[in-house]
Amino acid sequence: NLFEAELRANVIIIKLDNILEKLDDIKSMQYMIYEAIMTTNSLLGSISNELSQVTDAVIANTAAIENFNASVSSRLR
Repeated sequence: NLFEAELRANVIIIKLDNILEKLDDIKSMQYMIYEAIMTTNSLLGSISNELSQVTDAVIANTAAIENFNASVSSRLR
């Protein structure tokens, strides 16, 4: 009985060690995922800012083109 109890205890210890290793793997992966999400958020923020600047430039250019067209049109009348 003592031998069998020690065998079971060793099996349990080995399984607990495996569980600890897996938990460490999960912790490491979570950190990597966190870093990837933070990098992605930063890049998306930069893209959003650049798109906003492009939109502002397009609006400004559109207004300038409309003004130019209006002045040409008034000259032709």
